[in-house]
This record gives sequence, C-alpha cells and structure tokens, in this order.
Amino acid sequence: MDIQLPQIIFQVINFGVVMGALTYLLYKPIQKLMDERASRIVEGQSAAEAALAQKANLDESKRKIEREAEKKAAILIEEAAKKATEIKREAVEKARVESQAETSKLKDQWQIEKHQLTQDMRQEMIRAVMTVTQKVIGVKLDEKTDAKLIGDELSKLMK
Repeated sequence: MDIQLPQIIFQVINFGVVMGALTYLLYKPIQKLMDERASRIVEGQSAAEAALAQKANLDESKRKIEREAEKKAAILIEEAAKKATEIKREAVEKARVESQAETSKLKDQWQIEKHQLTQDMRQEMIRAVMTVTQKVIGVKLDEKTDAKLIGDELSKLMK
C-alpha cells in the first residue's frame, strides 16, 4: 500500500465537505436552539428572582399592614375600655344619685308618716283622757280648754 497524494487530498477535501455540511446542517441549528434555550433559562431565572423579590416585598407589606392593624386594634380596644370605664362610672354615679334621691324621698315620707301618726296618737290620747276625766268627774268640760291643757302636757312628756 502506497501512500498516494491525490487520494489524501481527495480524503481531506471529502472530510472538509462533510465537516462543512455537518456544521451548516447540524451544528449551527443545534447551537442556535441551545442559545435560545439558554436565553429562556436566563429569562426564567430572572423572572423567578423578580417574582421572589416581589413576594418578599409583598410579605414585608403584609407584615407592615398586620402590625398597623394590630396597633389600630390595640388603640380601639384601649378606647373601648376607656369608654366602658366612663359609662360604668356614669352609671354608678347615676345609680348613687338615684339612690340618694330615693333615700331622701323615703325619709321625707317616713317623717310625714311619723308626724301624722304622732298627731293621730295625740288626738287619741286627748280623747281618751277626756273620756276618762268625764267618767271620773262625771261632768263634761269644755273641749277646747281640755284639749289645750292635755296637748301641752303631752308635749312636755314627749320632749
């Protein structure tokens, strides 16, 4: 076997043509597909990073809103407690005033009833003394004079 120069040149040209055809028909389209895929992957990663950043911002906003809501709720609860305390104080004060008014009213009624009962007892006592005096003496005296004398004596006794 001899090495023949034309055959080597033919093999080199044949190899170059096959290499060129494979590069043009396979390598460049596959390289183009791979580059597009790589760019989509990079875009997907940047979109994922943006989504993660947006999610982190949303989470922070959510926590901030929750803290503000908790502060507002605490303020509302505190205001409600103050208002309840004020209403309770007003109700207690109103009940105390009503109680004092009712007590005063009952004391006044009691004084009136006491005075009325005292007057009634006094009149009964005067009649009883006059009746007893009339039966003991046997003569009926002047009612006005007897009532005055008996009333004066009863007043001295009651003091």
